[in-house]
Amino acid sequence: MDARLATIKSLHRVIRDQQSLTTAMQDIAPSIRDEQKPIYQQMNYGLLRHYYSLDLMLSKLLKKPLANQHADLKILLLLGLYQIEYMNIPLHACVDEAVNTARLLGKNWATGLVNGVLRQYIRQRENIAAQFTENAVFQFDHPNWLIKKIQHAWPNQAESILRTNNQQAPMTLRVNSILVSRPDYIAELRSRNIKALPCQFSACGITLDSAQDATSLPGFEDGYVSIQDEASQLAADILKLQHNQSVLDACAAPGGKSCHILEFMPDIDLVSLELDEQRINRMDDNMVRLGLSPNIVLGDARQPDKWWTGKQFDRILLDAPCSATGIIRRHPDIKLLRKESDIDKLALQQLTLLESLWPLLKRDGILVYSTCSILPEENYQPIHIFLSQTPDASELSIEANWGLKTQHGRQLFPIKHGHDGFYYARLHKN
Repeated sequence: MDARLATIKSLHRVIRDQQSLTTAMQDIAPSIRDEQKPIYQQMNYGLLRHYYSLDLMLSKLLKKPLANQHADLKILLLLGLYQIEYMNIPLHACVDEAVNTARLLGKNWATGLVNGVLRQYIRQRENIAAQFTENAVFQFDHPNWLIKKIQHAWPNQAESILRTNNQQAPMTLRVNSILVSRPDYIAELRSRNIKALPCQFSACGITLDSAQDATSLPGFEDGYVSIQDEASQLAADILKLQHNQSVLDACAAPGGKSCHILEFMPDIDLVSLELDEQRINRMDDNMVRLGLSPNIVLGDARQPDKWWTGKQFDRILLDAPCSATGIIRRHPDIKLLRKESDIDKLALQQLTLLESLWPLLKRDGILVYSTCSILPEENYQPIHIFLSQTPDASELSIEANWGLKTQHGRQLFPIKHGHDGFYYARLHKN
């Protein structure tokens, strides 16, 4: 399948069917020739990163909005605008390819429309963009509700957060310290002309200068390294693990933190809990590659009575389901899929998870709460509520040189060439 046509099909699933980009691309990518897969990925991610500004410009180019039944045609036009604006393709080729793709979609009647709209944009692109100089949605390429939330929560960091969200995230590795040291692995990468630097905050993290096929990395198949963002790598250290402790990784998939815990402290008795059976299968693959064997349990963290043996844990890691607003640059479809109404529902679920798991923690035990969100409603606010209504819970401060100290816990923001947005709080059972 042609990469442009495949992009329209996958984005159609995201925009019309509210399917995640990851799932849509996994379904469609096998039908594309290998040499076209990089451009297929670039067009999917790039268009979603700039969806809001492109959509506003398209609205100025169309005399009237396209009917819902022609959602694929709208995506074709947006893709044409994206290629003109952001890809190093001759302008006439952008137009010609778009016209040909309209035919492949079975819309011969629309070839004139596609040709006219894209040529008009080429002639008037600067004038069209100038009409949106005061429009925050256009300038930041985010939905208005999310812009306002970020600006309200983090007025000093908002612009940096929003602009970083529209950049490509770096590829970050976690070195398996059981098998190799970080300096030795960096030296091995450099011997193969792969530029890499140690992460600033994670002792086992490495950031690559450019993305690589994971399977081509030295020792990847033998478990020497895994792909994991630096912010996510901080969990194992925050848990303050000790030898032979019992640990619960609640909401464990895709399993990066479970793997890191066992690499960090191999004699830990770890239970990795996950609700989604399909995601457990992917966890199993990672564990086999790394030679690790936690006790993986299928179950809902909100209903411990259905899976818990009654043995309490020394440590609990609750990486709670969230809006994922800290990892938008890795998943730009979040900007389209997430709704403002989701945030309060997620915050309630996060509080429920804290309440459900707290009885599973031993006295003097530690629970680490984390999310990949940058919104206070999902981070320090649920922690504040939980602490106010749980007499035997207190906060253990996280003293660190990363992130921003908040009312409770620490907040990391996405950083160019650095870590994602993430939140951590550490609680103690008195």
